[in-house]
Order: sequence, then C-alpha cells, then structure tokens
Amino acid sequence: MKKYILLPSLLLICIFAKAQVTGTAFLEGQTDHSGIKVKFIANSPTAKTDSTTTSSNGAYSIPLQGGVYKVEFSKAGYQKINYNNNTALTITSNQSLDAVSLAFGNFVDVSGTVSGIW
Repeated sequence: MKKYILLPSLLLICIFAKAQVTGTAFLEGQTDHSGIKVKFIANSPTAKTDSTTTSSNGAYSIPLQGGVYKVEFSKAGYQKINYNNNTALTITSNQSLDAVSLAFGNFVDVSGTVSGIW
C-alpha cells in the first residue's frame, strides 16, 4: 500500500515544484565564457525542455518545472558535454550544478573502414 501512496505524492511534488537551477560553465583557454548553451532536456512527463546561455563569467540560472532532466552544454567550436556522464537529474528544489569546462575543437565520430592521410 505504501508504494501506491508514495508514487502519486512524488508525481504531485514534481508537477508543482519550481526550481532555480544555477551553475557555471567555462570555455577552455578563454576569459569570456559567454554564449554557452545549457539545455535541460525533459526526461519525464512532468519536466519541460528548456535552455539558457551563460554570461561572460560563465554563470547561468534558469527556473525549471520539477522533473527529471538530462543536461547538455554546447557552443560552436567546442566539444559538447553531457552533464553527469549523461545521467538524468531529478530536480524538485533549487539546485546548483557542478562547474563544467568545454574543450576547444570539434568531436567527429568515425566508424567503419577508413584509409588515407588524416
């Protein structure tokens, strides 16, 4: 019986919860860290996909609907980062995420048979 009460209660908390999520993201070798896109990708029915960008000092802040999210950091010319090894985060209250740093360069996934000079 406890499982049946707990699940609806958790669902209601996520539906009505609003959380301010903050953090910092940096660009390798730069002093201006603005323009990094921080995308919160909904991973549950209560979550709503949303995004923001960083300021010059790398800070970001965004209000989110409670739920489960995957977080992605990206900027042209830098390697994309999936926060927390692409593990989903449950957000039900104000939260500060650990800082991340985007490495310069683009990542190209190569597969199959290749030959020639690279």
